Amino acid sequence: MKRIEEYKKEIVAAANDCLKRGNGPGVMQLYGRSGMGKTLLARQYLKDHGGLYFSFRSLDAAFAPRIFIPDCNSWQDFFVEIRNVKNRPVIFFDDMDDRNDKEIFLEMLPQLAGIAYVILIYRRKVTLPFETKDLQMMPLTPASLRRSNKNLKALDALRIIALTDGIPELVSQFDLNKDFAENIRSVFSEGSLYLRYSSEELSREFRSPESYNTLLYGMAIGHNRISQLAEFSGYPKNKVDKYLKALDCADFIETKQRKDDAGQIRTHYYPKGGYLRTWYHLYFPQQKNFCEPLNDDTLSELLLQIDEHITKYYFRKCCWQWLRYCGREYFWDSPIALDNAAQYGMTINGIDFDFVQHDKDRDVYVKILDTADERFSKELFHRIETATTKTKPFYNNVYFLFSIRRAGSYVEDLRNLGSVAVVDADNFFTNESIKLLERI
Repeated sequence: MKRIEEYKKEIVAAANDCLKRGNGPGVMQLYGRSGMGKTLLARQYLKDHGGLYFSFRSLDAAFAPRIFIPDCNSWQDFFVEIRNVKNRPVIFFDDMDDRNDKEIFLEMLPQLAGIAYVILIYRRKVTLPFETKDLQMMPLTPASLRRSNKNLKALDALRIIALTDGIPELVSQFDLNKDFAENIRSVFSEGSLYLRYSSEELSREFRSPESYNTLLYGMAIGHNRISQLAEFSGYPKNKVDKYLKALDCADFIETKQRKDDAGQIRTHYYPKGGYLRTWYHLYFPQQKNFCEPLNDDTLSELLLQIDEHITKYYFRKCCWQWLRYCGREYFWDSPIALDNAAQYGMTINGIDFDFVQHDKDRDVYVKILDTADERFSKELFHRIETATTKTKPFYNNVYFLFSIRRAGSYVEDLRNLGSVAVVDADNFFTNESIKLLERI
């Protein structure tokens, strides 16, 4: 995870290069979802390096020019006058998503080429009518939390990122020096920033968020097909489809291909990320329970629900990313076909696997233990070995075994076999895995 200082260095390098050449794009698109620290980055950059800053938040675009620079009645006037403003090598235009006159404004930007370096701040990357340099602010990772607090347990780091999607503003609500349960009691309190964030984001994106709330809640509790969401909400399918497209465009949902009971591959819809899943599954239907400080029984139940529905989801996401980025590097000369939905959820000779890939020379087996009461034992691996060597010998197979619980000493013998990778929560934070986790 890049820190603010690293992002500032990238801006300095890009601006200096552009102004030195006197041509080129002259524009950077800085983007990332709300709470990522874009405005903080701009302010810290200005404090250290100078420049200009303008925000369009809650501002009528028709009056923006004269608010930014007096006596400017149009963007044409604005861009003429800005040439006379001192200390303008870098100009930030924040909250570009809130503008309603983008065409006129963007048409004028090329006038500043070679004179100032312009940074446009968006929540999501957009297509612009000219070349830009793009800089995305990335979320925090479990690895970055562990680096900032070496006493933080691996599982708690996973939990915090699972609950926040690594959004720095949300992560900041957790005290890394406190017990995880204490943090949950605090962030799930009435009026907390953590609980307000979802409503504020939905209201910012949609004029009437109520219908979207209904669908997101439906997805969170298991209605993941269009037909199911239509029945749950009472909306016709074409209306549900329209709302889903809008939610997808706003990055509120994700889709997955799943097999139904008949073995057919179907599209399923889910709230995107652990935070939205948390909000709609655990908070939205039980808001009355959070009007007062959580009692011990409610807190205990909430902690169980977090691990069952949120931590497990994120841990699995980490596992699939590990496979995508490290699987081939460790054991495989050809790609693992993780996009093939038909290879998920297979049972081989009585053993359930999360993913199986049969190739001519070698088979791949993936098994994930995602609850704290499961552990890879010698007995379990013996059963896995027995089930998977009926068609190919052991050394013609590759095994990827993931455990959210710290694996026992026995797995060291497995790791030495050369065709077995055992990855537990702690193992995600080894030197070899740091770069991987920063991609998740």
